[in-house]
Amino acid sequence: MSSNGYTEEKNDRSMEKKNCLSQKLESDGVVNPKGFALLGGNIGFIATVPLTSFLARPDGMLEKLLNALCAGIVFVGSAGSTSKVSSTGMIAALSALYIWMTFVFSGVGSAAGMNISTKDGRDDKHPRAQVAKLNGLPLRMHSAHSHMVENISSFVLAAALTQIMAPGDQTLTNLLGLHVICKVFVWVLRPYSLANG
Repeated sequence: MSSNGYTEEKNDRSMEKKNCLSQKLESDGVVNPKGFALLGGNIGFIATVPLTSFLARPDGMLEKLLNALCAGIVFVGSAGSTSKVSSTGMIAALSALYIWMTFVFSGVGSAAGMNISTKDGRDDKHPRAQVAKLNGLPLRMHSAHSHMVENISSFVLAAALTQIMAPGDQTLTNLLGLHVICKVFVWVLRPYSLANG
């Protein structure tokens, strides 16, 4: 057998294996195997640890932003009687903002999305069937709420552990604040931007 014949046979076997694997994946619901590349995002997430550590350092810009944000939350929460917030109070203020954005702001947004999706408004008898028919802005409004609800448990656990085990650790408080800023101002408000239309 010539080397060309051996190479062709080897290529044919390789293609057979590839086709067999593609057929097995397709029978298991995988239509786009290239989508597995997103799993590499885990490495990218780990690579951002130095960046988040830099952003969360004490006395940095993030802390100044969080101090202002928490002072505003305390001011509103105390009906204007004070804007002073302790380092342990920051965790409570950030938690209050996150909970309010999750269950009030994005929840009302989700309900509004259901209302604006049809001429008859929200279908209270079959809401899940209505969700399945959503698209465009109403779907993004509903999805933002779902995303917040799905992720609040991890934040609550992190905030509770920080409050119990390291209430004065400003770096951990800043990391919690970075999480809240990302979730609240990116994940919740993004669906309402016109760029998504």
